Amino acid sequence: MTVDQLRARLETQYTLKSFIDLATLTHSPQAAYQFFDKYYQTEYQSNDRLVLYTSEAVTSNLIAHLYQAANLIDVSNFFVLIVCATDSSELTQEALRFSTDPVCFQTVTMDLVNTEPLSDRFVLSDTMCALPWMNLRVDTVGTVRSCCLSATVLGSTEKNLNDLFQSDQVQTLRQSMLAGQRPLSCNSCWNNENLGITSIRNFANTVFMKDLLTQYIDEPKIRSLDLNLDNTCNFKCRICDSDHSSLFAQEHSKNTRIKNNLQPASDHLIDQIKDLLPSLRNIEFYGGEPFLNKKIPELLAKAVETSACKNIRLHFNSNGSVYPKNLISYFSHFKEVDIHFSIDAVGSRFELERGGKWSDVEKNILAIQDLNLPNCKIRIFLSISAMNILYIDEVLDWGNEHGIPVYPNYVKSPSMFALSSLTKEAKHLIINKHRNNPWPEMKNILAMLSTLPDSTGQGFVKLTTHFDSLRNQSFSDSHPEIANAMGYVYNKQL
Repeated sequence: MTVDQLRARLETQYTLKSFIDLATLTHSPQAAYQFFDKYYQTEYQSNDRLVLYTSEAVTSNLIAHLYQAANLIDVSNFFVLIVCATDSSELTQEALRFSTDPVCFQTVTMDLVNTEPLSDRFVLSDTMCALPWMNLRVDTVGTVRSCCLSATVLGSTEKNLNDLFQSDQVQTLRQSMLAGQRPLSCNSCWNNENLGITSIRNFANTVFMKDLLTQYIDEPKIRSLDLNLDNTCNFKCRICDSDHSSLFAQEHSKNTRIKNNLQPASDHLIDQIKDLLPSLRNIEFYGGEPFLNKKIPELLAKAVETSACKNIRLHFNSNGSVYPKNLISYFSHFKEVDIHFSIDAVGSRFELERGGKWSDVEKNILAIQDLNLPNCKIRIFLSISAMNILYIDEVLDWGNEHGIPVYPNYVKSPSMFALSSLTKEAKHLIINKHRNNPWPEMKNILAMLSTLPDSTGQGFVKLTTHFDSLRNQSFSDSHPEIANAMGYVYNKQL
């Protein structure tokens, strides 16, 4: 049967929304995603079909790929009809495990002539990350990288951001990922994933993979900025540093040559960001504390003035101590506003680890939640460390009580507070307490702990002693169980 005859026959049974040679979806990893995105409808009629035909036999890998593409774009399998040379009904049933839709593709077995040969170039590397195709990170010290964890500095903010984004370093990074390699500059994510815990790459792909495969991969462009415009902050978290907290820097400047405050973002950088607004789809604000930054209202106002706001997702990572009354009026103009509150503990444990008053932070978070802005999402950004891991159930319970989801982050620096610093006794305590915790990430955490070598805890004790002595606090008072398991005892000065 010819292709024209097939089409005429199917048109007597269905309304064909598409009718294409399956081979066209096999020549690149993104082709199937772009196909389903092109023909996506919020609603199909029961008789509508997306027809893919070939004179060859299809493989289970190809069907699995099509399932994944349809799922990501949110096209129901029911409306996909595959016509091929051999009976593929068993393959579609087998590959259904790659689909969240319980319905199989429909299949028809038919001998066709004059179709293109299938290719195997549709395989998508599992080392892909959306960020090198869309994102730049600006650090408080003025350096520019591909993301917050990249080990490679591309240049400084005095350079042109577009030039840095299209530099040979970034081009090589993209090609490495397409080839299935794990670039060394991304080792932080690879290490997390090797341990079975969630990485920044995992999270970025959850948010941006659809856009990467339907748009960005063919046209890399700065569509996202991760901005740390200065280090102004009213907290001095124990897991922080002088580059990201002016208060931390002030505290430590007595014994070091660290500057109390880093210079705010230059006018040159702010002008570049304003010029990029029409093409931006995502802006993330860190710090310091972003709700204290004086440049952010200026940028949001410009985005609203130019109507770029309607296409932009805003993300803020806040310590929760500041109610952003000078920003709230802008939020409704943006496509989405996503606020992560850095909450690693509650009550007195929060106050020791991060600072401020827990009651004030709780009040601010719930006040923003009570605004009920339809485009605003709130999450807890839980940085898991040796200090708080025994008590993270308290954060999870608080989040559940208020309907706020929790996203995990893993402390790498300072290394003395990383999970690798846990003693054998501390790990036993943690595993016994959390073994029945229903949080999905907990299973990964406990599995990782069982693989980590036992630490003496000496580095943890040394750094904790430093902070307790400097601030006249007592980790042993607020975190007694983990302090004891880590071999730490300190009596606060009276």
